[in-house]
Amino acid sequence: MTNLYSTFSWITNKCIPLVREITFQNGEEMTEVGIPLLILFYHPDHPEVKELFKGRVTDELRDHRGSITAVTADGILFAHPLHHLGKSKNDLPLVAIDSFRHMYVFPNFEDIKVPGKMKTFVDDLHSGKLHREFHHGPDEPLNSNNSRETLDQLMMAVHQRAPSENSDLTARDTPSCETNSDLSAFSFLS
Repeated sequence: MTNLYSTFSWITNKCIPLVREITFQNGEEMTEVGIPLLILFYHPDHPEVKELFKGRVTDELRDHRGSITAVTADGILFAHPLHHLGKSKNDLPLVAIDSFRHMYVFPNFEDIKVPGKMKTFVDDLHSGKLHREFHHGPDEPLNSNNSRETLDQLMMAVHQRAPSENSDLTARDTPSCETNSDLSAFSFLS
């Protein structure tokens, strides 16, 4: 009994497949745990994509087993969730994450063949990036020139607003974050 965690992990790995098929019969069981679902919606006429998906999940997401549940779903039977995504059977196959708050679509199904893309997608869920982009649009890409310019602009703005040595500025003269909450220069970090 001293190695209970290892025994439980071994039993889980042997008895519960890493990728399972979700149906109307087992859906409640898979969702009641509250772990987000990584779902492959496939067309039943093209079941070969399930093997591709399973392979990618095995290669990239084995270590995420406790933080995401990978499932495959017949896209014809599960047309309702596809409809919520603005998709139909003509868009199959597609991969999405259901976080139980929102559903996030993997941008291009063919990219699951690119090593690391699905892992990045799942990591973006856990970092909050998918949720942030869902509400505020995609993050602007920063190349080294843009990030240097942005840093220089921030530093210049801070320097210009800093009180001089001779300043008689007190805390009562400065705007409070409570009354000026939309003025945060670091809102991009949240």
